Amino acid sequence: MLQNRCPDRPEYADIETAVGVEARKRNLPIYAHAERADMVRRALALHPHAIAHVPVDGTAALAAEIASANAAVITTLALFDAH
Repeated sequence: MLQNRCPDRPEYADIETAVGVEARKRNLPIYAHAERADMVRRALALHPHAIAHVPVDGTAALAAEIASANAAVITTLALFDAH
């Protein structure tokens, strides 16, 4: 269980854990929507196939974590250039 990962919404840990368990039972890939570093780290705990977006507060260390998890990243950086 992902305890204390989202202190303002503790019920999310149970939901995230259930998603991971059920996806593994069905051999389904997990695609995580994550916009901040804390969201990416929670997603990585579920061993996702891919993470959508690049965290706005990402660091080189977080990039290394993502790379070591072999999770693909679906970037949407062009959205930030929209006027």
